[in-house]
Amino acid sequence: MYDKSILNQELLAELEIKREQMRREGFRAAVPAIGEDGAEALGYLYGIYEGKMYLWLADLWEPEIGAFYYSNSGRDTEGFLPDIESTMQAISFINTSGLSQAVGGDVRATPPAYMREPIAKFAMGLQDPDGYFYHPQWGKNIGTSRRGRDLNWSLDAVETFGGTLRYPSPLEKNADSAPSSLLPEHLRTVEAFKVYLSALDLANSSYSVGNLIQSQVPQIKAAGQEYVDTLISWYNANQNSENGTWESEVKYASTNGLMKVALAYSAIGAKFPNAEKAMEAAIEVTLSPKPSGQITSMYNPWVTMKILINNLASYGEEKIANAMTARMQENAARMIISTADKIKVFRKPDGSFSYSPNNSAARSQGAPVATPGTNEGDINGNALASTGAVRNICQSLDVPLVRLFCKEDGELFFKLLESSYPSKKIYPPAVFN
Repeated sequence: MYDKSILNQELLAELEIKREQMRREGFRAAVPAIGEDGAEALGYLYGIYEGKMYLWLADLWEPEIGAFYYSNSGRDTEGFLPDIESTMQAISFINTSGLSQAVGGDVRATPPAYMREPIAKFAMGLQDPDGYFYHPQWGKNIGTSRRGRDLNWSLDAVETFGGTLRYPSPLEKNADSAPSSLLPEHLRTVEAFKVYLSALDLANSSYSVGNLIQSQVPQIKAAGQEYVDTLISWYNANQNSENGTWESEVKYASTNGLMKVALAYSAIGAKFPNAEKAMEAAIEVTLSPKPSGQITSMYNPWVTMKILINNLASYGEEKIANAMTARMQENAARMIISTADKIKVFRKPDGSFSYSPNNSAARSQGAPVATPGTNEGDINGNALASTGAVRNICQSLDVPLVRLFCKEDGELFFKLLESSYPSKKIYPPAVFN
């Protein structure tokens, strides 16, 4: 929590003027690609992102631990602690939003000392002798996706902010290049992996299955190329070639699953099958006026479209990729406005956004992160609704990224972080040593 005396209405009003001027310049730069209507639609979308959003985020920083809380209720309620995913998602938000302009443009490359050392120590302190990373509030009784994501986020944090792993990572190869004995049982033999995949209900739960697999992609790659080939063959064999998804109907659920599967193809570097059909599915749900109970349904289609365009181009299909981009640019105004109208439902009075319309997700990959039922913003939902959405929209439409915030916003944000004081919570002595 930061020193509120730093804020005053005159300062905030000045920042709003500078921010709007910067945004308008960015919208003008988009006109050659998406026209006046598309640029005007971008202005409509950006109108839902207020400066108080980063005031909310700054208040989730815990300087004593060197990490961000997931939400206000997580910060204010005993039993909840900061976590590595929220912390690294906050870092990504700071970079993409433009706040990082105040520290040279990339907070990952030039973080303030009061962030760099604590975050590195925090991440290193989570590692267990089995090579994975566990939070004291959750222990080892967590699901595969939570464990895989915490492995990925923690390794990223240690590499980014400087540090040394306490123990070997499960991603490290044995001397004989065999899969690490630290990997889970289903990634120690190809046959075990095939059995593991065969038990997953991809046709009816492509999002949950895709999420489970995507969280393990670094581990699958570490197991070896045969495991990678097995995964891609399984995905290829089970895709619905009529609509490009992994389910029978084109709807929010199936396109959310499409995004998770597309991320795996992208991370592995494999050619995506039936990309044009998948693109049509993503465009269809983007234009759908139907409401959704999760912010992912507004974010995921844009990620999918960006991945598909990049995938086609990387495999020599530039003509098709360019045609896809052109079709999106022609429909840019309609797609952006549709997205903005659906995102607005998730906005909170403090400027943040929640994972669900009326509350944050109380669990993240099965682990408790917030008080259930609280109508509040959360770091994951906020990032998906704001920086995640605008980054992928701009990239998909091939227009320069318009930052949410200006350099002066960033200067205030980092001043607030530096003024932060520890929570009144009493942390266990063994926490984050």
